[in-house]
Amino acid sequence: MDSVIKNLKFFAIQIVVLLALFEVTRLFFLLNNFTQFEALNFTQISTIFLAGLRFDLSVIGYIDGLLILLFFLPGNFKFSKIFRITIGFLFLFVNSILILANLADSEYFKFTKKRASIFIFDLLGFGSTKADASDQILQFAAEFWYITLIWLIFSIILFFTIRQRKKISKILNYNVKLFFIETAIFLFIAAFTVLAARGGIQLKPISVLKASEYAGPENSVLVLNTPFTIIKSLGKTRFEEKKYFSDKELSQIYSPLHTYKSDKEFRKMNVVILILESFSAEYIGTLNHTKTYTPFLDSLITQSLIFSNAYASGTQSIEAVPSIIASIPSLSETPFITSPYSTNHYQSLTELLQNEGWFTSFFHGGNRGTMGFDTYALSTRTHSIYERPEYGNDNDYDGRWGIYDEEFLQFAAQKFNTFSQPFFSYIFTLSSHHPYTVPEKYKNRFVQGELPIEKSVLYADFSLRRFFETASKMPWYQNTLFVLTADHTGPANGEYYKNPIGRFKIPIIFFSPSDTLLKGSIDSLTTSQIDIFPSILDYLQYPKEIFTFGKSVFQTQKVNFAINNLSGMYQIIENNHILFFDGNQTVGYFNIKSDSLLKNNLKDVESLQKNNSEKHIKAFIQTYNHRMIYDEMNIDKTKKIKQNEN
Repeated sequence: MDSVIKNLKFFAIQIVVLLALFEVTRLFFLLNNFTQFEALNFTQISTIFLAGLRFDLSVIGYIDGLLILLFFLPGNFKFSKIFRITIGFLFLFVNSILILANLADSEYFKFTKKRASIFIFDLLGFGSTKADASDQILQFAAEFWYITLIWLIFSIILFFTIRQRKKISKILNYNVKLFFIETAIFLFIAAFTVLAARGGIQLKPISVLKASEYAGPENSVLVLNTPFTIIKSLGKTRFEEKKYFSDKELSQIYSPLHTYKSDKEFRKMNVVILILESFSAEYIGTLNHTKTYTPFLDSLITQSLIFSNAYASGTQSIEAVPSIIASIPSLSETPFITSPYSTNHYQSLTELLQNEGWFTSFFHGGNRGTMGFDTYALSTRTHSIYERPEYGNDNDYDGRWGIYDEEFLQFAAQKFNTFSQPFFSYIFTLSSHHPYTVPEKYKNRFVQGELPIEKSVLYADFSLRRFFETASKMPWYQNTLFVLTADHTGPANGEYYKNPIGRFKIPIIFFSPSDTLLKGSIDSLTTSQIDIFPSILDYLQYPKEIFTFGKSVFQTQKVNFAINNLSGMYQIIENNHILFFDGNQTVGYFNIKSDSLLKNNLKDVESLQKNNSEKHIKAFIQTYNHRMIYDEMNIDKTKKIKQNEN
């Protein structure tokens, strides 16, 4: 009987130590990203850490459940040395991986602003090959050596905790009475494990969204742990059909079908989209009204049409390209490029312009396969793809991601001279990506500001200046529409840029050297990356009907909004307000003009505007999910469906 009690005691100690390590990783996450959560007071932090135990226990129930049951199987065999060593090794291996995921995500969060979801892709899948992933893991371990060190210390603590079980010896007189006692303990532990995994006795198991009830949507990542978000996202790679409205009601609220016909002639202009890595609105003086890290971009803005109330679709580079090129928003934890829907039939700028005679190309100075960009470009029938191998000179390689921006943008400008006109090209820069490397020759020219990224933003802005200086001397320049935007935001310094509004705020700029009317700043219009695709086609006077989840910024709209999804929580920004929607109900509503830091939740205050925003986000989600599920994301498919219905 003494061995049974000791077994139960050591199990309790192991679980307590494991929970304590999870809480310490949560503390590390908080301290490592403190500027993101510095507005939290002691009471709020205490609530977050207590609530976090519920999610930590859930992970232990899910991941360690089988081991726990083996731990308490009735019988004398479990006290044998071989059994103890085997179970102990498995327990140590599994839980050290869980702890590592939490620790690593404290750094990964700085770039994505959310907990990692699909583990293999989000945490390891930086490239499309095993070699790319291995390189990135080794570089991560070397650069963030302190995380590796902390992980080793935590693993050692866990090892010595498990090792204590060696003190348990076999029961010499194992009998029927002990068997029944162990069976009762086994059933109790099994029930405890199931309840822990579910998060309690409520009707449905706890979800990622439950965390927002304890800390609000903006701080829910602290309540959560990374293994939990990974587990919950694995079963959500496919969309759920929503039916908020009847088909007739839905068509009256929102439609993805648009026509921009006019009496004007279809413009056969070149189009160049510059997607600037991590160029937050916060870094741009014109948009931020403080210190600037983009002096050239600020000067270009004075000659351009800029939308100061513009937002990214997601928080990762891989989410940006489909949003910009094909108007496909990022409303899932799985990026569209790697989702089961990536083979859907949809329209893109590349395909539509190519059908009208444009030569199309994609430029990115990175390694082949990075983020799946080249695969995506091929899937949209892009004529030519230029990456690090095509550049062909590794003297300009930054040692991490690819070719430095200055040289690669010069390469692109020269390549344009070889293209037949009109041409369409989109260029993705990379030098303002972590670890924010600048060429050795500029190390004293571009120095670090308050954030490490600011020196590389200064360098990227300088590279843009050089690109436009070269481009302005080219024969294709005057007949070109340039669109400049960011893929997503970068690390934030100001409190506003750390909340759910600012963390998506980016520039969207239209510039054409030959169009004197394409100038000014539009502050009242809410727009996002998915609006770039239809806006370009509208500007060119594209004569055919298109399928797009966005809308043209050049059209007068009754409704203008930007929609995002962050860790399972939807948000819609519309008419100086932001509404948070969990898929079933509104959980937050704020006036972002008078309450930009989101302190005063108006969700319980009835208003027509709040009801309209909820209606719009429901209609968008219903349309988006249905079109994704049934592959109805193009004009031809939509017309066939309508014909069959008639």
